Amino acid sequence: MRLFFSVAVPENISREIAAEQAKSCPSLYPPHPWGREGWGVRWVTPENQHFTLRFLGDVEEARRSLLINVGQKVAEKHSPFSVQIFDSGFFPGRGDPRIFWVGVTEGAARLTALSQGLSDVLKSAGFPPEERPFIPHLTIGRIKQRLPEELLQRLVAAWKEKSFVPFTVTEFFLMESNLLPAGPIYQKIEVFPLLA
Repeated sequence: MRLFFSVAVPENISREIAAEQAKSCPSLYPPHPWGREGWGVRWVTPENQHFTLRFLGDVEEARRSLLINVGQKVAEKHSPFSVQIFDSGFFPGRGDPRIFWVGVTEGAARLTALSQGLSDVLKSAGFPPEERPFIPHLTIGRIKQRLPEELLQRLVAAWKEKSFVPFTVTEFFLMESNLLPAGPIYQKIEVFPLLA
């Protein structure tokens, strides 16, 4: 099982992001015979948009109940909080980018605390620590080929000043990822209401 913990994006926000994705293509790029993905950006669909709190990778089925227990322990210590999406950029920061993301202003510290709480309990449960520092972000596009610097700068500039209405995070999820040629399919394994 390929698993991760995540916070979902409300449907109204994901629809708004999808509308901005659709507007980005014709305004940023000249017409291309391959359509929306012709210039090498595969946009994340609304149903797949989420904030990853901790990626676990391949986990044995036998450890599923342990992970559910981890999520419950962490959820008991955190209360609901507000998040607002703002800003944009690329990962990695140097070299050819592979991920196009939007960031978080309000709620960034709370998402970080939630991620750290999971990492701490996971470590005590025998899972290896995360090697990369947690940066609250929402992946909205995956770059599949090298793009001209001009297009990258236009893409960032187009999203830099966009802001979305705040939303309240009341829960997080344990998710399973199934990788298919057409793209990943995510399935909710367990929900963890924030109870503090």
